[in-house]
Amino acid sequence: MILFLFLAGCVVEQGVYKQPKTKEGAQSTADKFAREWEQKDFSEMYYMFVPQLKELKNESEFVALMEYLERSSSVTVRLDKISLESADLAYAYYTVSSSLFDQKAPAMKFEYIRGAWRVNAFGTYFSMNLQIKKYSDKNTELLLKQTLLLNDFFYNIERYKL
Repeated sequence: MILFLFLAGCVVEQGVYKQPKTKEGAQSTADKFAREWEQKDFSEMYYMFVPQLKELKNESEFVALMEYLERSSSVTVRLDKISLESADLAYAYYTVSSSLFDQKAPAMKFEYIRGAWRVNAFGTYFSMNLQIKKYSDKNTELLLKQTLLLNDFFYNIERYKL
């Protein structure tokens, strides 16, 4: 019975990146998060999120969504600084860039939970439905094509008036 209680208390979460409850631990986690994002290792990113976010979307759903959203982009994610607000709370500040842009990302919240710094950011990604996003993107693409066709049509009417 005692062995069972001991083993139950030793459950190790899959993929958890354990770090000390220090600014250096938070920085190491923030650096790892940036690397996983850059390398499009969305499964590893998923394991770094707070449990509340992971309750909204499972790993395969998150990975599928991220692969769709990041399909044509190649970004560099640079950690600019980490700010330790309290023993359990830090904020990471990143610059995200590609060949076309260089922009500051919103501050990302890191919380120390069960021996690991966890990311409490990307909330809209966890609430976004992939099928609805694809449908919306397709409608936007079709609307753009129709607008271009109408513009060409009216341009030709004006040009060839008698």
